Parts: sequence; C-alpha cells; structure tokens
Amino acid sequence: MSYDRLSMGRWVRTLGVGIVAAVASGGLAAAQTIQFQKLRAAKRVQAVRIREPITIDGVLDEHAWGQAEPATDFTQQQPDEGKPSAYRSEVRFVYDDDNLYIGGTFFDPDPDRIIVNELKRDFGARDGDSVSVVFDPFHDERNATSFQANASGAQRDLQAYDDSRVTNSNWDAVWWVKTSRFSAGWRLEMRIPFKTLRFTDADQQIWGLQIQRVVRRTNELSLWSPLPRQFNQYKVSYAGTLEGISGIKQGPNFRIQPFASGQVSRGDKPGVSGTNTKGDGGFDIKYGIGRALTLDASYRTDFSQVESDAQQLNLTRFSLFFPEKRQFFLENQGAFRMGDQDPTVDPIGRGIAAVSSVRRDFIPFFSRRIGLSDAGEPIPMLGGTRLTGKSGAYSLGLLAMRTEGTDTIEPRTYTTVRVSREVGAGSSIGGFYIGSDAASDFNKLIGADVHLNIARANDVDAFVVKSSSPVVSGPTTFAGRVAVQAKHPLYLARASYTNIQRDFRDDLGFIPRPNLGLVTAEFQKDFRPTRTYQWIRSYTVGGEGDLFYTAKHDQLVTRTWRQDYALEFPDGGIATAEIFWNREALNAPFTPSSGVVVPPGVYAFRQFVTGYTADKSKVLSGNAKLTVGEYYAGQIRGVDSGARVRISEQLAVSATYTRNSVHLPQGSYDATITSFRVDQSFSTRVFLNAFIQRNSTTRTWQSNIRFDFMHHPLSDLYIVYNDTRGSSLAPPVHAIIVKYSHLLSF
Repeated sequence: MSYDRLSMGRWVRTLGVGIVAAVASGGLAAAQTIQFQKLRAAKRVQAVRIREPITIDGVLDEHAWGQAEPATDFTQQQPDEGKPSAYRSEVRFVYDDDNLYIGGTFFDPDPDRIIVNELKRDFGARDGDSVSVVFDPFHDERNATSFQANASGAQRDLQAYDDSRVTNSNWDAVWWVKTSRFSAGWRLEMRIPFKTLRFTDADQQIWGLQIQRVVRRTNELSLWSPLPRQFNQYKVSYAGTLEGISGIKQGPNFRIQPFASGQVSRGDKPGVSGTNTKGDGGFDIKYGIGRALTLDASYRTDFSQVESDAQQLNLTRFSLFFPEKRQFFLENQGAFRMGDQDPTVDPIGRGIAAVSSVRRDFIPFFSRRIGLSDAGEPIPMLGGTRLTGKSGAYSLGLLAMRTEGTDTIEPRTYTTVRVSREVGAGSSIGGFYIGSDAASDFNKLIGADVHLNIARANDVDAFVVKSSSPVVSGPTTFAGRVAVQAKHPLYLARASYTNIQRDFRDDLGFIPRPNLGLVTAEFQKDFRPTRTYQWIRSYTVGGEGDLFYTAKHDQLVTRTWRQDYALEFPDGGIATAEIFWNREALNAPFTPSSGVVVPPGVYAFRQFVTGYTADKSKVLSGNAKLTVGEYYAGQIRGVDSGARVRISEQLAVSATYTRNSVHLPQGSYDATITSFRVDQSFSTRVFLNAFIQRNSTTRTWQSNIRFDFMHHPLSDLYIVYNDTRGSSLAPPVHAIIVKYSHLLSF
C-alpha cells in the first residue's frame, strides 16, 4: 500500500475514533430549541430625550437616568446557552441634540474579584470584565458599530460589516466613557456624539441594538438579545431594537488633524558613520457627506509611530502574512473587502512548524502593499483620499494614494474602487477596480464578487478578477475564488477553491503562491458532555485537507491533511493535539535556510503538534506548543512558547520563545526568535510600550520603545525609539522620533 493511501486511511479511521471517543465520554448536552427570533422581537428599549446635562463620571447620579427604563434580562450565550444570566445588568439610554448617553449598572456579588487585564485602547475583548454596546443605526441588519469598555474605563471600538462576516477592531472614534465601582458591582457612563455615527435622515430613528456583558472569572458571556453560541455580538440580524430617538442631526462632522514630526537617526557602516535629522508635517481630514458617506484625505501621510512587526519563522513554501497596522488604512476596511478572506490557517493555536503564519486565501486588495517595500521598509507617501459609506442599497469604497520616489523605486499612484449592492437579506453583489500606475509600468485589475447569506448561518462567497500589465495580457491573467461555509452551534464546515493563473499579477494583493489551483475542505464538530461539564467545557474533533495544484491542475504540488482534537476548559484555556500528513513535490531546489538546500523530488512526511493556551485573564498566563516529526527527508523539533505576568491592571510583562531545529541529509540548522514586551499604562490615556526581538537567522536585535500621551480624543504625542543592530543584511540603525497630532472638530 502506498504511503499516501496509508496516510488517508489512518486519517479517516482516527477521525472516526475521535468522534466515537468524544461521544462515549459522557451524555451529550442536548441542543436547546431556542426561538431566537421570537425572543428578539420582544427586545425593545426606549431612549429618552433630556434637557439637563450629563456629567461623564461613571456615577449615574443625574435625575435624567431615572427617566429611562433599562434594558435588562440578559441571556447567557456561554456557558449555558439560553439560560438567564447569573448577574443582573441594567443599561439605560438618554440623548440630547448632540449626544447619545449610555448608563449601565452591572451587579456583581463579589466586586473585589472583577478582572481588569489592561487599560490600553482596544484591549483584549474577552480577557476581563467588560460591556459592549452594538448599534445598527441603519437598521439594515448588515453593518454595526460597537463601543466597549472594561470595568476600569478602557475603550475599545469596532466596525462590523455584512452581519459580522468581517470586523475591524482598529477603527477609532471620538467618544467618552467613565466607570466606577460600588459595593454591589460597577457602573459606566458613555457619551457618543451623533456625528460619530452614520444613520438615516428619518425624523424617527429606529436602530438595531445589542448589548453583551463578559464576567471573566466565570467565563460567562450574556447578551440582552439572545444569540446562538456560534455568533458574536456583531451579528445584528439577532439584535433587539432601540427606539425613541427623534429630531437629531449629525451636524457638519468635519475634522482636521494636523501633525508635526521630527526624527534623529544614525546609521553605521564599517568606516563610515553619520547622523541625520529631518522634520515633516501634514494633516488628515475627515468630512461627513450627507448621512452615510465619509470622505477622508491625508497629506504627507506619516506612520512613524506604528509598532514594529513581530518577526516570524517560515518553514513552508508560502509567503508570510504580516497584518496592516497603519491607522489610515485600517479604518473602513470592510468597504474594500472582496471574497471570504479566511483567517490564517492557525486560528486556535495550531502547529507552529507546519502552518506558521501562512494564509491560503487570495486577497485582491491588501493595503499593506501601499507605501511599504517587499522587505517592509516604508516608502514616503505624498497623500491620498478615501470615500466610503452607503447610498440606499449601494455601498461604496474609493481609495487613491500617491507614493513618492526613492533611489530605487519610482513614484506610483494606487487606486481602488469597489461598489456593491444589497440583494435580499444579508447578500450582495459587487464590482471592483484596482490599479497601480507608474511612469514606466502599470498593473490594472477589474473584477466582480458575490456574497450570499442563507438562513443567517451559511455563506457563499465568490469573485473573479482579470489583470493586465505591459508584460502580460490575454487569457492567462485571471484569478478567482469561491468559498462556502456553514456555521452552526455544534459544527463548522468550510470548503473553497482558488485559482491563480501562471502570469497573473496583482501589485495590491496578497497571493500565497503563484500558479495555483487550491482545493480546501474543513469540518469541526463540538461535543458538550454533561458528565465532564464542570472541568471540560467542550471537545472539538475536526479534520482539514488542502490540495495545492498548479493552475491548470496538471501537477499536485502540495497536499496536507490534518486531524485535530481540542479541549476547552471552563476558564477559557484550550489544549490541542494535531496530526499532519504532508506531501511536497519539488520541481526545483527548496532552500528553507541559508546553506541548506532540499533537492527536487517527492517528499511525504508527518508531524505531530500539541499545545496549550492558558486563561489570558489570569495573573500568570501563557501558551506552549511542541512539534515533533518528519520534515522532507529529515526530522524537525519545534517549540513555541510564551508567558505573560500581569503585575497590575496597569503593568504587564511578557516574553515569547520560538525555536525550530531541523535535521536534513543536506545539513542541519536551528532558527530561533525571542521577544520581550513591557506594557505600562499610567492611565487610560498615557502608555509606555517596549518591544524587543532577537532573530537568530539574521542575527538581528530589534527594539521598538513607544511613549504615547493621548492629550485629547484621537490626539497624541508620541516619542519613539527604534534600534536595529547585529543584522547580517543591513547596517545598524538607531532613531528617535517625536510626533504630535491634534484633532480639531467642527
């Protein structure tokens, strides 16, 4: 019997044994029949217009709060779906001409055990006690805006699109929140200017509303409008209703944010050294056009305050994926989304050596390609504009950016346009254009996409795109992807097909591998046994297969089969075990590390990966993953570990250690990345962060130390120190950067 057939047989048999074992471990908790939409219809709350001012201090001592009936009777999503929350919550809504005010009282019989894990903006959403208020101002069950605060007043805001299909936690808005503790729990007050929100021009406003509360020590998630456990709180097709708001206007909604920056840097080469200074300045503008469109403009766009990328090890033949971190590109990302855009292959802490940070999906528009070289070095940006929003059933995204030239890169203009139209409940069709133009070169793409949502839990996504450039044109320049997903309380099923033809070019996209025909399938099943419920929350058994062909399907290049097991504990900790069966067909030599070359041939190898991720809300938390097994014609041993110590809600230190030891007939090598991080929050507005990394492969030390004083909402003073030394590829660089920005609202 061939190795491939033996591997497949074992994979199928092991998956079957795993399912039987999970069922045999105890009686399965019967799925409750919950009439979610019927319960949702009863969830309505009135906002009350007030004349007296509200002081945002977290005390709720104004008379106005007593005029509003609270949203109460929260229902558990976790751990006991459908049961009443064990903790009483009351949330009230009042408003005046300019602002919406939210007052919440969250009862807790043991307030000394309330957990606050950090104070930074955009804190870990479920790592401490917190409350999220989610609005669907158009009441279209598609797009949402969320405002979340933890029990010490840290802020987290977020945009969601297509009924939670995509979320953007990097969006930052102007709003205020304060919290306070009392003997029976904690309180909060929020003030959200109406100009921060987008809504219709109707005199009587009707908004979708969802409220989520997290009590971290018991790992309880409860919602005001009940929600199936497979969805998050941004699934506004299950939201309740906020009524009573009338006669409000958004106002001009014009903001300008000028900035000034200065830098002193020193680069050292053998026998040559020099100190350079430079200053710069520019501005960002935001203007609300009507009720639902937003125009952004930026001149001399500057991202000098952005944190350094975390370095990664890559033992695969795929491109590594580094996320976008620059604020101008992070806002309103959903307007430029085409297709399903799966997360990385490693969503719950799977194998380090086998999957790393590989993405298998094709992203037609990936903003990180603007203003950054392939090596991640910044390219000066002159500026650009962005228009996003809605007009009736249509959604619009338009982006135009211009980069300046360098000694080796000519100036270039980037353009992206996407228009989509709603079709039925939760579905849409759209078209897009993506262009990259320089004096001696261009790359233009045009495409169409469709998203179908079926019964709220099933999605179909597809797009096709054609590329043209001076070098390649004709029928070999197409790419496309189709994906289906079924997401239900106790199982998840996905399948996709991606084709990227040999000469396809996309200057503004992320392509995992050129000349690709990729078939993927995944199935995961959850079991919730009643016998072990007190110490094991759920079992997950699943399998996944990837088949990587050339675009014409004339050769199978890579095949990966994976079976995984996971145990989720009541505190949120997760233990995993996985088995990988890999097949690689090399037509050319593959160099996983300098000096080590794997010759062409067909290789079949297996790996076993096990790991544990601890409850992140604990004072001491961490994770560890171990990889053992084969790697091409040799062996691999890998470890990926991390630890975090929360000294207080204001101070935490963490460290990570990743190491892969590879032994091949052609040679052996070790690759190690070590990092150390300090996060100090002097308050919810003053932060100091230090991030230090060591990469053994490039023999590089990289340090990034940032001080941020948020002196006014969305207005910052940054002092940044960057240091890179020891690299075998580039000379040492040391730089101090100061950047000041101030937001002016009109």
